[in-house]
Order: sequence, then C-alpha cells, then structure tokens
Amino acid sequence: MSDLMDRSRMYDNISRTGWFLALTLALCGSTPVSSARAADAGSELSPHERMMTVDLTAPAQNLPSLKDAAARKQRFYERDSPDNIRKLANELFAHWDWNQQGTSRLPITRRLDPLKKEVVRLYEEGMYQESLDAFRAYFFAKVNLLWEDKRGWTTRVFDNRLNGDLNQNNYEDNVTLLMRNVFQARVTKETVNLGEEGAFRWDWQPEGLQNPWYTPVVFEYITRVEEFNMLWWKFVDTKDQRFLNKWVDYLDDYNLNYRFQEELNPLHLDYGKMGHHAFKNFIHALSEIERVLPSGGDGFPSATLARMLVRFNSVILPQTLYYNREESSNHSTEAIHMQLATVNLLYDFRIAQFLERESRRQYETYGTLVELADGSIPSRPVGYSRFEFNESATCLKGFREMSFNWLTPTLELEYKERLARRGYWFLSLYHPDGDGLIGPYMQYRVYDAEAGTWSGWTTRTMSPDAARSSSEMVACTW
Repeated sequence: MSDLMDRSRMYDNISRTGWFLALTLALCGSTPVSSARAADAGSELSPHERMMTVDLTAPAQNLPSLKDAAARKQRFYERDSPDNIRKLANELFAHWDWNQQGTSRLPITRRLDPLKKEVVRLYEEGMYQESLDAFRAYFFAKVNLLWEDKRGWTTRVFDNRLNGDLNQNNYEDNVTLLMRNVFQARVTKETVNLGEEGAFRWDWQPEGLQNPWYTPVVFEYITRVEEFNMLWWKFVDTKDQRFLNKWVDYLDDYNLNYRFQEELNPLHLDYGKMGHHAFKNFIHALSEIERVLPSGGDGFPSATLARMLVRFNSVILPQTLYYNREESSNHSTEAIHMQLATVNLLYDFRIAQFLERESRRQYETYGTLVELADGSIPSRPVGYSRFEFNESATCLKGFREMSFNWLTPTLELEYKERLARRGYWFLSLYHPDGDGLIGPYMQYRVYDAEAGTWSGWTTRTMSPDAARSSSEMVACTW
C-alpha cells in the first residue's frame, strides 16, 4: 500500500509543478512581440490585423441564382409548418437513447430529471411542437448548469473578444455586411452577395487562399465562422432580437441546404476534423444567449435547436470521430477532453455511449499506451510532448469525475506512472534556469498572407541561449 501511495505521489508532484506553465509560455507566449512590432510600425497593420479588418468599399459580387432556388425558398419558409415540425421531432428522437433515464454522468444535472420526463411524455403523446419547446427548456437548463460548472471545458474569450486585433469597428462592419446577406473573405477581401434566405450560396468559395493549412472551405462549420457568430454577439450586446433572428436564419438555411460534409470522400481526412470545436462553439453561443433570453430559452426557436442537434448527431460528430481514428497523430488529447464534455451534454442521445467508448480507446492508443516512451510520436515536434502530460492529466480527471466503472485504481495508477515519466522526460530538456530546450531543434516556415506563399524551411537549434529569441521569431510570424 505504501508503494502504491509513493508511486501516485510521483504523478501528483509533477502535475502540480509550475514548470508546465513556464514551458507553455516559453513556447507559445510571444504574442506581445507581434503587438510590439505593430506598434513600432505606427499605422502599419500586421497580417492578422488586416485579416480582421473589413473593407466596406469592396464591391459585392452578385452570384448566379441556384437552379432550384425557388424550391429551396419555399422549403425554407415552410420549415416550421406542423407537418415539418412532426418530421423534425421524429428525426431528433430517432437519435434518442430510450434506455437512458439519466440526464448526464454528473450529479449536478439530476435536478433536470423532471424536465426530461416531460419532454418524453409530450413526444410520446404526439405533441411535437410542445415536445421540441420542452426539449429546448431542458437543454438550455443543462447548458447553463454544465457550462457554468465546468469552467475549464474551454477557454472563454467572449468578454475580452474586442481587446485584440478584432476591434469594435471590425465587429460592427461584419455585422453590417451579414445583415445585408453579404460575406467577405478575410485575407483577399473577396465580397459576395450570398443571395436570399432559403437559397444562400453555401457552395461559393473565394479564389484566393484563406487558410494556409489546407484548401479553404469557408463554410464547412457555420459555428466556427466567426463572422456569423458576430450576429449572436450583437444580440447579446444589444438585446435586439433582429440580430438573433438573422443568425437563426443562417443556421436554418445551412442545415437545410449545406451538404459538403455528407458528400465528403472518406479519403479527404483534412476535412471533417473540427466537429468537436463546432459543437463547443454552438454550446458557447447558447450559454451566452441564454443569459439574455427569458427562462427556458423562449426567443430561440426550438426547431432551430433541433435541426442543429440532428446535424451534430448524424453528420458532424460521427465524421470527426472517424477522422480521429484515421489520423490520430494530427491533433492533441484536447479532443478527448472535449468528447467527455460532449458526452454529458448529449447524454440523452445514443451517440453519447459511442463518445464514451471512443474517449477511452483514443486515450489509451494515443495518449498513454502505444506512443513513444519519451512522450512524442514519429514525425512530430518534440514540443508537442507536453500535451501528453497536461492534457492527458485533464482527461484522467474527467474519467474520475464521470465515475466510469472501468477505471480501476490499478489502471489509473498505470496511467499516472506513464504520464509522470513523460513529464519528467520533457522537463529534463530544459535548462535549470527554465530557459529553452536543450539539444533538440525545430523547423519552421513563414506564411505570407498577402502573397499567399510559404517561405523555405528554416532549422534552428533550441539551445539555452537561442531558444527564447527563436521562439519569439516563430510565434510572431506564423
């Protein structure tokens, strides 16, 4: 018993150390360098600041109408008819886990049991609109409890969103464009009229490169397109229902007509990988909107909520889980942490069981068991090793909180020992004064947002003397 306690303390000691904060700052904390450079340049804007700036003088291109525009518009304006609400309710509850009586794995949501029972009763009695309204009240209450209680789920920047390169003018100008059904690409400032509600041109793509990491698909996840999110920001800031209604119109049109994900070839693994983030952004939006609306979410259409959750359950999240299985080396263990949070929010649906199983499988195969002993993986920079400790440790805490019966004390200790060894190995790369990696090197290249080109690869040794300046050089030019 004493031996088990000593081995567990090894993990606890390293998990409490402040070293990981120092390491994160050393590798990622050079944002002020970019700001200082912009300040030195006077009125000259950085590439990211130019991306955030809206050009209201840019002429908006009128795109040709879709061949089926009339049929789409009719379907859009009839989307909330009694017959369509019946079909939507059946679609939502087709994903329902009828064997699951609980509301989540956390005791904080037990108070919502009566609300869930009322949702089920109304649906089983054929009261479809009422069941969707009751589900909205139940889901908004759950979002309020889980988002407020689990503050560590994701970084919140909403209150400080206008303190950086995105300023008040950029924000207002984006809202102005979208209220006119006009969208502007960030880098090239290509500007288009998206069309009319019900027949928006979701298939439009700018000619210039907008994302240096892969071929741009600007509308792949509407909740990850910050320009659209600014509409609900404006509602929260002003309490003017017009802005929420406009965001809802975009959401409904997107769910009725956007089919990029459904038509993806399984080999296109660079797409479909951000479903967890898209869901997180949607939940974040609901949590902020809920503070402004009356109790129960009245003012946010229950049918819109149902459409979004049907899409997450049937397309977006399953596709991201597939991506994680096929390309697990291209993301950190943050995905597991987000899956665990998603389990509780979607605990009423069958996908929650699959998310639970995938969280354990991914944690074991990617996070702790089969990767290299030094905490890295083939062909990946050594700095990523820190994820295998600090993020995997967060996942382990999540497993404990959710009381999984498979997490035995012996298995938890095995996880902790592996994580502790990785933590000590990573710390050993740092000079005693905390400055820089010793020995390994990093390679980087610089993307020119204006020219749309990459520089050649540069190799820099991460020695104690060179580490800080090289870190700043990389961070401020990405």
